[in-house]
Amino acid sequence: MHTGESIELAIIIYSTNTTFGILKEHRFLERFCSDNEKSVKSLKQNLIKQNGKVYDQFIIKMNDGVNGRLEVSHFGS
Repeated sequence: MHTGESIELAIIIYSTNTTFGILKEHRFLERFCSDNEKSVKSLKQNLIKQNGKVYDQFIIKMNDGVNGRLEVSHFGS
């Protein structure tokens, strides 16, 4: 299961181009917040290149004080 807790478990967002990938990424984050009934604040975003793939890493903070991260890939393969 792709939980986003590491590069190996990155959440894959299928998209044919960057513009749609970014839109889908934002929709996913909105859904993630509402599904978990938590207020999630993105603290930082990093671009990671690994094994020929590009990932967005979001460092997040939830309203219960827990910090976490989500690894998201724009282009699934």
